[in-house]
Amino acid sequence: MMRLGALAALWLLACPAAATSEVLRQGEFLQDYITCEAWMKRGSADAEMHGLIGRWVVDSLRQGSPSRLSKYGDGEVLEAVERQCRAQPEKTLTVATFLAGLRLPD
Repeated sequence: MMRLGALAALWLLACPAAATSEVLRQGEFLQDYITCEAWMKRGSADAEMHGLIGRWVVDSLRQGSPSRLSKYGDGEVLEAVERQCRAQPEKTLTVATFLAGLRLPD
């Protein structure tokens, strides 16, 4: 019983630390659990949430690019990710974002 209490205490202490990690603050945590199919279905997710996640995807791609993808508008970058999602709806948004980044030349 004491061991169970100690494990519970450790878990409670670890959770807040994990929640404030850099990965979670950047949104990668959320992106790894959203499938393309769920993100693309605007009927199941409201338009505001779709837009916020889309904004994060665009920012993520721009930060990872040496040229910041400056020759592309936000709509073009987002469309590249959406094309990947339509092609492979079972993939996570992380995978679609990565693949779209490979297809957008700097």
